[in-house]
Amino acid sequence: MQTQREPGKLQRRLLILAAGGTILTALLVAISVAVPLYQHNKQQHQQRLMAATTSLALAANEHLKTLGIIAAQISSRSHARTLLQQYRNKQLDLAELRSQTRPILEDAMAGTPQIVGITRLDRDATPLVAVGHTPAKQAWLIPQDEDRGPSIGPIFQVETQRVFLVGTPILSSDGERIGTDIVTFSATPLLQLFTAALAFDHGETVYLGVLDNGQLTVISPYNGTAQPDQPFIGTALDKALQGESGVMAPGTNGNNEGAITAYAPITRHPPWALALSVDASKLYAPLREQAVVILIIVAALILVAMALIIHILRPLTGRMMIHTSELQQQINKNTIDLQRSNRALSAISACSNALVHARDEKDLLRDICNIIVAVGGYRLAWIGYAQDDDAKSVLPAAQAGFDDHYLDNARLSWSEDDPRGRGPGGTSIRSGAPCIVRDVLNDARFEPWRDEATQRGFASVIGLPLTYEDRAFGTLLIYAAERDAFDPEEVRLLRELTDDLAYGIMMLRTREERQWAEQELIDSEERWRSLTENSPDHILTLNAALRIEFANHAAPGQRVEDLIGTCILDYVENPFKRREVESKLRTTLSAGAPCSYETEHTAPDGDIIYYESRVAPRIVDGDIVGLTLSTRDITQRKRDEAQIQHLAYHDELTGLPNRRLLMDRLDHSLAIARRHHTKGALLFLDLDRFKTINDSLGHAVGDAVLCEVAKRLSQHVRAEDSVARLGGDEFMVLLPELKNDDNEASYEASVVAEKLRHSLSQPYFLNGHQYHTTPSIGVVIFPFVDESADDILKHADTAMYRAKAAGRDEIRFYRPSMQEAVDQRLGLEKDLRAALQEESFQLHYQPLMDNDHRVVGAEALLRWHHPQRGWVSPEEFIPVAEETGIILPLGDWVMQQAIAQVKQWQSHSWAQQTGFMAINISARQFHQSDFVADITRALERHGVQPDYLKLELTESLVIEDIVDTVAKMEALRELGVHIAIDDFGTGYSSLAYLKRLPIDQIKIDKSFVLDLTTDRNDAAIVETIISVARHLSLGVVAEGVETVEVLQALKQNLCYIFQGYYFSQPLPGPAFVAMVENNQTPEPA
Repeated sequence: MQTQREPGKLQRRLLILAAGGTILTALLVAISVAVPLYQHNKQQHQQRLMAATTSLALAANEHLKTLGIIAAQISSRSHARTLLQQYRNKQLDLAELRSQTRPILEDAMAGTPQIVGITRLDRDATPLVAVGHTPAKQAWLIPQDEDRGPSIGPIFQVETQRVFLVGTPILSSDGERIGTDIVTFSATPLLQLFTAALAFDHGETVYLGVLDNGQLTVISPYNGTAQPDQPFIGTALDKALQGESGVMAPGTNGNNEGAITAYAPITRHPPWALALSVDASKLYAPLREQAVVILIIVAALILVAMALIIHILRPLTGRMMIHTSELQQQINKNTIDLQRSNRALSAISACSNALVHARDEKDLLRDICNIIVAVGGYRLAWIGYAQDDDAKSVLPAAQAGFDDHYLDNARLSWSEDDPRGRGPGGTSIRSGAPCIVRDVLNDARFEPWRDEATQRGFASVIGLPLTYEDRAFGTLLIYAAERDAFDPEEVRLLRELTDDLAYGIMMLRTREERQWAEQELIDSEERWRSLTENSPDHILTLNAALRIEFANHAAPGQRVEDLIGTCILDYVENPFKRREVESKLRTTLSAGAPCSYETEHTAPDGDIIYYESRVAPRIVDGDIVGLTLSTRDITQRKRDEAQIQHLAYHDELTGLPNRRLLMDRLDHSLAIARRHHTKGALLFLDLDRFKTINDSLGHAVGDAVLCEVAKRLSQHVRAEDSVARLGGDEFMVLLPELKNDDNEASYEASVVAEKLRHSLSQPYFLNGHQYHTTPSIGVVIFPFVDESADDILKHADTAMYRAKAAGRDEIRFYRPSMQEAVDQRLGLEKDLRAALQEESFQLHYQPLMDNDHRVVGAEALLRWHHPQRGWVSPEEFIPVAEETGIILPLGDWVMQQAIAQVKQWQSHSWAQQTGFMAINISARQFHQSDFVADITRALERHGVQPDYLKLELTESLVIEDIVDTVAKMEALRELGVHIAIDDFGTGYSSLAYLKRLPIDQIKIDKSFVLDLTTDRNDAAIVETIISVARHLSLGVVAEGVETVEVLQALKQNLCYIFQGYYFSQPLPGPAFVAMVENNQTPEPA
């Protein structure tokens, strides 16, 4: 009976739930529809209210614009404006103005009924003419001078009507304001516009806001100026006057009065605004009625739906109750069936949790056995591992349950030949499949353990193999108290348990192995880190792309983290060294052979740091995967080696090269001199009376003197020269790469020796005391035939002793002939300086002739008459003057004398046709920074025009500094001075520089002219030079003309200016003047 009542009660509950769900669903649907619809309709009403407000504001704006235009038209009537202008110009008096203007204004009022009155004011706001209503003066709107449009005032009450004023400027023809019209308009049409255009019928109220002198005036279209009932009307109008539009609903911006107000600006100038207010209860009344209707319809639909649901569900629930009863019976049966598998399932669940959290194999095995017994309800569970010994024994690893020393005597095996290997444990290991003994008392396979088992209440046993990768490595044996305890479903579940257990065991072993490997790796890395961090060397590992993967240290100015990922080659600064290092590293990567190299690094402070890197391959699984670098700072070692090297080749006291280094350099200089056919010199210096200083004043003073001697010697030699100390007070100076002529080389060496002798003869001031010593210098010029460096040194030593024998403080050469040549050269230099002081030089002048043998110019040539030697050739004394620097004052003397001579000749009539004076300029003189200024001052000093002067420059001078040369030439040409290239063809003769130079003339060197008629090469060169000059528009002078045949050949080649002994040798000034004045050409010399 109870079972029959239960389905009926359940059926009623289902019907009630279905009805309730239907009602709830319907209510939710009704609310979800009604609420948004109500909100949407509210928003539409507000939008319609805002649209009506905006429409009214626009209409009012257009109305005001129209009135402004009407007022502006009245003010712009030309006749009335002309009358006002005439009045201002006093062409009319006030009476005439009023009599003629009033009809015009009355006509304007008659044409526009809205106009109540017009008052015309002059520029100073004095009333001139008025028709109709005349407003009070304080209400007038007087536009500013810059205003050109109408100004509209607020609405106010005049007697029985409301009006507002419009002030418009009256402008003259030139735009000046000459007066103002105050037009009074009736406000009735505007207010009627508001009342007639309302779109709703919900008790709307219209408010007009006008800003008058900063104060808000609220006007009602119905009763004039009004104070609104709701304070938020003023807030809305304030917003509209600021140019905003919007709707204020109840509860917003202080609106708690239950009204909805829309506001919008009418005009910004003047500031008018409109507000339209509606009672919210009236506005939303239709919406509330609509919501009530919807709710009634929804309620009706709910009732109908409930009736239908009950009618439909009642038979269905009846049948469902019958099926429920049958299902309950099946559940009871299945519950009984599941109880047998429940212990296996419970054990599996608990074992799975143990497997997940297992950290140790022994603990896992013990936990699994305990769970099988405690959760699964079995009598005994134990796990054994198969051994590979001769007996193929099974060694228990863990057990739980009722043991009572059962396993002590079990002695299991997995050998098929052993009776103890035929039980469930051994069989499961051999077969890899479960083995069940369903009845311990009657199964022959369990004979060896039957007595022990029955004593402990074991009725059935199952052996489950532990397999991994198709190989059984152990067994799980479970003992039950009942016979036939293990049905197929229970066996399946237990098999899943053993599979999971086997996998878990192997994973634990793998984890242990991995942990051991990881710990071993950590230990290895710790040993590596300890080794690298405590190592003073830089240890780096590189990948196959030579990029840094690890670095224990960084170089000064770097960080380790900045090195990672960068290429090791980026830190090799020298590009040539970088290629060498890359080649070595690539070779090690490919061949596996270790290598080493050295590099340099510039530290942030500028110091050079030297590194030595040793490279070894990194090999993983037999493959080279990268490199290991051990880089050591060897800067100190390099410095020590350099110091050792320096000490081996330098004098410890003075730091100068010692005998060994000097001999190396002398050997090298000898080889260079023989190969390039140049000369060199070796100077042997010995300090006179130095032993006296050393013995009397002590070695400290002697050492100080030697250091000072070394310093002075080094200051007076070239960079390529070498100063050395042989020992004691003996010094050597090596002068390589001298001129290849013995005499010239001897002279160069004597100049240097004289500088050194003079320098070392100066007093030595040391520690407040003054000391004196002088050198004896021996000089030898090399190379000699088949003589070695030792031979040269012996010759220099011999020459030094000759200097000692000559009285000390002397210079002597090894060869007497060289000594004689040097003495002669030094004597010539001395005589040159004396001649310059005594002005013993002379200028001779050689004429330049044209094609008709007329003098067209002269070249100033320096001559020297020596008191003992007679006339000295310029080819002898000019090179000495250039080498000694005498050429500078000498060149200046020539320039001053030649320009003075030009000034003197200008007093003669023939000088006007003679043309220019040519002067040769030396390279040293031309490259003086103030050369152009010197020329300018000389010309100004003597009052000579620049175009009378021509400067002749050699090709070698021009190319020494082409930029400076062109700049100076441009300056001289701008000054008016002529420029010629002398001895053209003997230097570089580059057409490139010839094209760039601002020159006027080239002179063909006499070496080409002399043999012009006998040497075809000279003839071709001369013809080419003349052709090039003609195409470049340059003048040509041929010097060295000595025969009539040469003269005729030059004329045939179109050369028309000549110089040479055929016409005249260089003449002193008076003789040159006499030749020109007598038009005489001396016989060729």
